[in-house]
Amino acid sequence: MECQKKNTTGNISIGNENTYVDLIMNNTTLTFGVDHIQNSDRSTAHFVGLNFEDFDNGDSYFQSSVGANPKEAIGAGIIQKTPFGSFSALYVPANGVNGNDDDLDGITDASQGTTINTDRASAYEIGFVGDLGVKGLNVHAFKNKEKSNVGSINATTGLEGTNYGVSYNMGQFTVGVDKKKSTGIYSGTAAENNAERDQMTYGLAYAITPTLTLGASYGKNEITGHTTTGLVDEKAKTVALGYNLGPVVAEVQYGTFENLKGVTGADSEVVYARFITKF
Repeated sequence: MECQKKNTTGNISIGNENTYVDLIMNNTTLTFGVDHIQNSDRSTAHFVGLNFEDFDNGDSYFQSSVGANPKEAIGAGIIQKTPFGSFSALYVPANGVNGNDDDLDGITDASQGTTINTDRASAYEIGFVGDLGVKGLNVHAFKNKEKSNVGSINATTGLEGTNYGVSYNMGQFTVGVDKKKSTGIYSGTAAENNAERDQMTYGLAYAITPTLTLGASYGKNEITGHTTTGLVDEKAKTVALGYNLGPVVAEVQYGTFENLKGVTGADSEVVYARFITKF
């Protein structure tokens, strides 16, 4: 838990992450809290290195979580384990509130050019993660929705997202694909309020040895509903080599991005390396 004084006079912000209470009854778990339930912030097409959203440092519209992403808010959920996988449902009464509320309703946000309501509406997310009883198979499916909220940035449509993915391991080879779709970008510019991002990602990994893995991913992101005209599809390619010996992990990754945020010719190259130790 952390406590932080805001710049606004007289307001204190308390933010919580992975704070929860679980009630477990055999294969059923009732959970109350923040960031403690299976959720749509996942991928089945990145096996080595960072996903596109983290790799480009937020410079593109590629997405990790989708739509409303309610797992970051205080809420109540249920997880039901079955022989085929785990089903879940989450409800949050005020999306985006994680124990932190400045009560600044109706403030004017110059970057949006409008007055916004900082108290966001309720949201839900339902999902499934499992192998469907097939060894080597990994499947996920999630859908979330935040209600529209008069005065908020996304007052007309609200936020909505879906994330479907499947991967399959065949010995040394693993292949995967996922499709992520989001309507609306909260905290975006006025042009982005109701933008829709439709992203497909394909991934492949080869285990050279039990500890050394080579991975590659390709993604395309179609952008519609943006008020800026002439936007084209974003594209990304990455290749990564990872070494994992349990307490020691080392990765090096190279990638290219084309048409960042849909702008023709806005391209970049990224090289990333990290070394992780665990004790």
